[in-house]
Amino acid sequence: MIVKLPKWAQDHIRGLEQERTIALNTLNQHLDSQTPSKIYYEEYLSTGEGTQNCPTGPTNKRFYVQSRRVEVEHAGILLRVSCHEDSNMHDTGIELQWSVPTGTIDMVAMVPKSFQQVALISHANMRVQAQRKRPPLDIK
Repeated sequence: MIVKLPKWAQDHIRGLEQERTIALNTLNQHLDSQTPSKIYYEEYLSTGEGTQNCPTGPTNKRFYVQSRRVEVEHAGILLRVSCHEDSNMHDTGIELQWSVPTGTIDMVAMVPKSFQQVALISHANMRVQAQRKRPPLDIK
């Protein structure tokens, strides 16, 4: 309990709680003032706000990107995700393009994972993925 701590410790904890509250309010004001767009990402942040189902767990925060295209570079792959339009500027879908970050022509594998989910694996990582899934040899 905080009451059993020395006064200086209680004051320090109250100061930290106040700083946290100010930081959380600033974050929420920033998120509330964003202009919505078709491109965004979501993060589960442990801010202490919680949700109705999980009062102490992380909360979902949405960050908008003011663009029609976003690029993700990870594990030797560059993925471009674009909002696709026809010549009359009507939305027609989402376009995915992938390559290696160096711009050279190299293979990237699209591996089905589950319903409506795939993994993109660079040529350099294909052997690593295959070795992870290979069962150990039982040699006697």
